[in-house]
Amino acid sequence: MFADARNALVEYRVLWAFFVFALVLGGGGRGANLSNLFIQLAALAAFAWEFDRISEGWQRIGLTGKLILGATIAVPLLQLVPLPPAIWTQLPGRDVLVEAQELAAGGLGWAPVSLVPNITLLALSGLVAPVVVFLLAASLHRKGARFALIMLVIAGLANAALGAMQLLAGGGLELHESGSSSYLHGFFANHNSTGLLLVVALCALIEVSAVLRLRRAVLAVAVALGLVIAVSIILTQSRSSLALMILPLGLLGFHLVAQTRFARNRAVGLVAVAGVILAGSGIAALAISSNDRMAQTINRFETTANLRPALWSDARKSAERFFPVGSGMGTFDEVFQLDESLETLYPARAGRAHQDYLELLIEAGVVGILVLFSWAAYMAFRIYRAPGSQEFSRAFYLAAAGGFAAQSLLDYPLRNQALLCVAGMILGLLASARQAERDREKEMAGA
Repeated sequence: MFADARNALVEYRVLWAFFVFALVLGGGGRGANLSNLFIQLAALAAFAWEFDRISEGWQRIGLTGKLILGATIAVPLLQLVPLPPAIWTQLPGRDVLVEAQELAAGGLGWAPVSLVPNITLLALSGLVAPVVVFLLAASLHRKGARFALIMLVIAGLANAALGAMQLLAGGGLELHESGSSSYLHGFFANHNSTGLLLVVALCALIEVSAVLRLRRAVLAVAVALGLVIAVSIILTQSRSSLALMILPLGLLGFHLVAQTRFARNRAVGLVAVAGVILAGSGIAALAISSNDRMAQTINRFETTANLRPALWSDARKSAERFFPVGSGMGTFDEVFQLDESLETLYPARAGRAHQDYLELLIEAGVVGILVLFSWAAYMAFRIYRAPGSQEFSRAFYLAAAGGFAAQSLLDYPLRNQALLCVAGMILGLLASARQAERDREKEMAGA
C-alpha cells in the first residue's frame, strides 16, 4: 500500500503540487487578486508541463464532457464580445449603461453583454485552474486515483491544523481577510467554505478506508482522524456544514452495511461501528461541555436573525431585470446595488447573493443555468454508468457532489479557486473511473 502511494506521489507530482498550491492560496475569493493570479500562472505552467496527461484526460471525459466544458468557457468569453449599439441597447437591463455612455461620451458606442467587462474577464481567467485539475485528474490511473483521495484527506487535516492554530492565536494567522477570528477558517476567508472542504475530506477518509480495507490498527487511526475533522467542522461554526455532516454519516452507513453483509471479514465492520460510537461520544461530550466555541456553534442555530431571505428577494428582482441574458459573470456585486431595497439596506455591502444558483441566473441568465444542469446531468450519467465494481463507490461521488450542490443553496462555495479545484478533482476522478476499473482487471488477471 505504501509503495503504491509513493509511486503515485512521484508519478503525478505536478498535479499534487499544483493542487496544494491552489488550496493554500486560493481560498480568498474575488478579493485575493494577487493570489488568484499566482494560481492561474501556475495552472498554465502545469498545463504546459503535463500536456500529454492533459490530452489523455481530454480524451477520457468523452464528447459530452468536451461540449459542456467548452460551453462553460464560452459563457464568460461570449459575454466579452463587443456588440453594436443596435444590439446591446435592446438587451434587458441596459438602460443604466445607455444613460452612462450618453453622459460620458455624448453617444453610444460598442459594448459587450457584460456590464463590467474587466470583472467578467477575471471570472474567465478563474476557470483556468479548475479545468487543469479536472483534466489532470481525469488522466489518473488506479493508484493515482487512490492517492487523490488521500490528498483530499491530507488537505482537510492540514486545514484543521492551521485553523486550530488560528483559534489558539486569537487572530493574526489568517491567510485571507475573514469576517470573524472566532471561526475556524484555515485556508479560507469564508468559514462555510472551510466547513465544506472538511466535509469532503471526511467523505474521502471514509471512502479510502473502505477501498484500502485497512487493518484494525490503521483503521483505529483513521477513526481518530475522522474525529479530528468532525470536531473541526463544529469549530467552523458553519451551520450549513454541520447540516452536511449527514453526507459522510450516510456514506459511512453505506459502507458499514456493505462490509458487514458482503465482506469476508466482518470484523472490519464491527471495528468501524465501535469507532463511530467512540467518535459520536467524543463529539457529544465536547458539545455539551463548557467550551465557549462549541457553545457559540449551538447558539448560532438558535439565532433567528437572518438577512438572506431579504437579500434573495432583492436578488430575484435583479434576475428579472437582466433576464434572460444576464449581467455578466462575476458582476453581481456591481449590479445588485440597482435593486437593493432601502428596507433591507444595511451598512455592509452584500457582496454575494448567498445562493449560487440565483447569482448564476443574474450573471449568466438562462444559458448559465442550462450549463449548470448539463454538468449535473453529466455527473449523474457518469455515476450511473460507472462500473459496478469500480474503485470508488457511487455513494462517495453522490456525497461529495451533494455537498457542493446543497451548500450552494445558502452560500457560494464555487466562488473561490481552492474549492473550484476540489470540485475539479472530484469530477476528474469520476471521469477516470472506467480506466481505474480496467487497471483493476489487469492487476487481477496478472495475479
